[in-house]
Amino acid sequence: MKVGILTFHNTTNYGATLQAYALMQVIQSQGHEVELIDYRPYRVGLAYLKHLYVNKCFRFRYSISNTVKSWKMRQFLLSRMGLSKLKFYRKTSLDSWNPDYDVVVCGSDEIWELGKVIESIPLGTDFCLSYFFDFISNPKTRKVSYAPSCGPTKTFGNHREKVSQLLKNFHAISVRDAHSLKLLSEEYGIQATKVLDPTFLADFKDITASVPIQQKYILVYGALSGDEQNYVKAVADREELEIISIGYPCQVADVNRVDIGPEEWLGYYAQASYVFTSFYHGTIFSIIFNKPFTTFSRSTAGDNKSKKVQDLLKDLDIEDRLLNVNRITSPQPQLNLELNFDTSKLQQMIGKSNAYLSQALSA
Repeated sequence: MKVGILTFHNTTNYGATLQAYALMQVIQSQGHEVELIDYRPYRVGLAYLKHLYVNKCFRFRYSISNTVKSWKMRQFLLSRMGLSKLKFYRKTSLDSWNPDYDVVVCGSDEIWELGKVIESIPLGTDFCLSYFFDFISNPKTRKVSYAPSCGPTKTFGNHREKVSQLLKNFHAISVRDAHSLKLLSEEYGIQATKVLDPTFLADFKDITASVPIQQKYILVYGALSGDEQNYVKAVADREELEIISIGYPCQVADVNRVDIGPEEWLGYYAQASYVFTSFYHGTIFSIIFNKPFTTFSRSTAGDNKSKKVQDLLKDLDIEDRLLNVNRITSPQPQLNLELNFDTSKLQQMIGKSNAYLSQALSA
C-alpha cells in the first residue's frame, strides 16, 4: 500500500527529525511504499530560525555552527527520507491537494497540541487541524495516528466539535503519553491505544556515525541551568571524565558540538559513558543505546517536557533516573554507571506498538 506520513520533519531538532525517520523506516519494513508529506509551514520555519539565531543559549559565536547544523539537518532530510513531490508552505495549498494514498499516518511528536507555540511564534489553530487530516477528503483513504501527543493541551475548547468530527474519520487512534490518552477519553470518549515513540521501533545502526573520540566522556544534551551544569561538572571531575555537549552549548563542557547532523549526534550517544539530558528524546536515545543516564526534571506547572519523560520512565520502572533540579545536593552522590532495568517490559511495549501499527495499516 502507498502510505503518506504527516509529522514535524523539516526541523533542526534531532528528536523530531529522528522520530520522522524512524516512523518511515518502520512502515517501510512492513512492506509498504511510504513518503513524508512535505508540509513545511512558513511559521514553523521562522520558529526554528529564531531558535537557531536568536535563542540566548546560542549567542553570536555559535551562528556559524548553527548554520552548519541547519545545512546538515537539511542534507539528512534530502538523503535519508522520501518526500512527497509537492511541497506545501501554506495550509491553503495543502487543502487543495488530492493525494492518492491508501493510508495516511499522522505522528508522532506534539502535532495535536492546539495553539502550539514554538519560540514565542504561534502556529495557529489551522496548523494543528491539518494534523487531524482535515484536508483528506477521499473516503477510501484510511486515516491512522501513530504516537501523536497533545502536549500540554488541557482542552480543545471552542474547537472541540471540529476535532471530534475529524477524529470520527480515523480508522485507528494511538497516542504516546498518558496525558493525551486521558484528554481523548475525557473530551471524546475515545479509548486510544498508548504506544511507544517510533524511535524505539527503528534500527539506527546504519546511520550512526563513528566519532573521533578515544577517551571516555559524559555526554550532555539539553539547555541546562547553571545549577545543572555545576552538578555535571562536579560529577565529571570526580569521575575524571571529559564533558562533551551536543546540540546546545554548555559552559562547563570540554567540547561543544553544536554543528553536528543526526548521524554524528547518534554517534556521540553510541560512544558515551554516561548521559545527562533534559529532553524527552535525549532520554529515549539513552535507553536505546543502553547508556546510564540522568534526566533533569523541572517540576513546574507548565513544564510538559518533564511530564512526558516521567510518564515514559514510570512505564519502564526507572523513575530513579530523574533528578529534580530543586533536589540537587552537594556533594553529589555516586553515579550508577550501569543502566540496570528489566528490558522485558520495554520489549513487550515494542511488540505491542509494532502490532498496533501493522494492524492499523492493513486492517
